[in-house]
Amino acid sequence: MTDPAFRRLIDKDAICDCLMRYARGVDRHDAETIRSAYWPDAEDDHILYVGDIEGFIAFSFDFTMDMPTQHLLGQMLIEFESDTIALAETYHIASHDMPTMAGRQTLVMKGRYLDRFEKRGDEWRIAHRTLTCDLFSVESATADWAALFPDIRTRGAHMPDDPLYSILKV
Repeated sequence: MTDPAFRRLIDKDAICDCLMRYARGVDRHDAETIRSAYWPDAEDDHILYVGDIEGFIAFSFDFTMDMPTQHLLGQMLIEFESDTIALAETYHIASHDMPTMAGRQTLVMKGRYLDRFEKRGDEWRIAHRTLTCDLFSVESATADWAALFPDIRTRGAHMPDDPLYSILKV
């Protein structure tokens, strides 16, 4: 592949795929999928946690143990410093269904992932991430799952109970 513009498109697609794997992994509590988005020596500055990826996974899973989440990715700008280094700014909206003393509440955080990607071999992964929080809101959760959907079989859940693992068999 000698066309540099075509190579950039393929690299951008690989970086976008990596970002989407992260979102799936964190929402499903799928440690292997999260690991596939980061280099083993990567660092993450995730507001309440700063450190290595194994520590981030443990922190994240503990923090969201009884908290369904959904991370939506928005616009992203990917800029290449070289053939092996890319900087990406990705907007996100992360919703968290949190248990609190006052009942369940919904925390919606809007911010950006500021990522330094490295290409090692033929693979792009995150080498360093900083999470920003630009806006957030907290409100009482109003969903009554038992009343509204008493027989739901496809409610999102953590691995391995999410329908993703039985329907798509990932």
